[in-house]
Amino acid sequence: MPIPTNTVVSASPSSVTAAAVLVLLMPGGLSLLAAGLSRAKNASHTIFLALFGTALALAAFWLLGSRCSGNVPDNNTLFLFRAATTAIVVCIPIGALAERWSLKHFYLSALAIAGVLWPVAALWSWNGGWLAKLGYLDPSGSGVIHLFGGAVALAGALVIGPRLGRYNKDGRPLPIPAHNVPLALTGSMLLSVGWLALNADAATTALAGAGGTIAAVTFMTLRNGKPDPTLAVTGLLAGLAASGAIAGPTFGLFTGAVAGLLACVLVPWFDRVKIDDPAGSISIHGAGGLCGVLAASFASTGHFAAQVAGMAALGGGGFAAAWVLFKALDRLTPMRVAPEVEWEGLDIGETGLMSYPEFRQ
Repeated sequence: MPIPTNTVVSASPSSVTAAAVLVLLMPGGLSLLAAGLSRAKNASHTIFLALFGTALALAAFWLLGSRCSGNVPDNNTLFLFRAATTAIVVCIPIGALAERWSLKHFYLSALAIAGVLWPVAALWSWNGGWLAKLGYLDPSGSGVIHLFGGAVALAGALVIGPRLGRYNKDGRPLPIPAHNVPLALTGSMLLSVGWLALNADAATTALAGAGGTIAAVTFMTLRNGKPDPTLAVTGLLAGLAASGAIAGPTFGLFTGAVAGLLACVLVPWFDRVKIDDPAGSISIHGAGGLCGVLAASFASTGHFAAQVAGMAALGGGGFAAAWVLFKALDRLTPMRVAPEVEWEGLDIGETGLMSYPEFRQ
């Protein structure tokens, strides 16, 4: 049973627990997506970031984040659900910063995001915060989870810079092929299951994902003559991200289609402006969240100003806060691994364990 993330609901503990368990599939899905779309030499490192990031998110939200969000859970079951949503936000930037984010910097960033940054955004949007009082509509987090997470990912990508070898001397992007597309597709399926538990309206969520997928496949087929499975995933997930602020299956289908199309356009655009995002996290969550928040203003009259304020606060404020955080932590411990570690692979240099010991890539 999907449980709205911003309210204490009168659902049975077993229903809330089941939903929380499914939502906890999402960090795993994000890690498989990012690892599959990256190179083999960094796969273990990428998945480990999500694994340990989830643990840090749960601990930080329990110790501090729930208090900063203005809504201390009154029972352990509701805590688990809310902490699971925190883990999603912590793991979204992994896809954008994959193959170069140092473990130490990630540890500190995850604690700060889960303990302070995201709980403050949740306080603004839910729990009677100033955006909620303005009439901001975002029951399942298109803005407060996905737009905010995408903004954090964008700030991180700008601070850390592109991967070595991603651009030639003229600034043109060079392809870095994904090492395991089926792994990325599997991750997207896990994410889809988790999304159905995260959002309050499962039918709208499913159809928004369907709309995003159809739009992406149609666009790529018309453009290149063949569908691109990696961009089909991008469309699917952008559509799902858009579904958190809207209600109504038909409205969800068309909103998801717009989000999926926009995300597919943004992925190559970010490449051209030298914002390196291996998993398309900025396009998926940023574009998807933005479409969902904006679409809610058309579905409900009298909320346009509040939705625009939400986009500015969660997108712009999230970006600014994350930029300051990443820059400040970079002074304590480097955000980016050393060049020799990046060339060799973060599996060996950072975790000491190769994903595929039978070969190197």
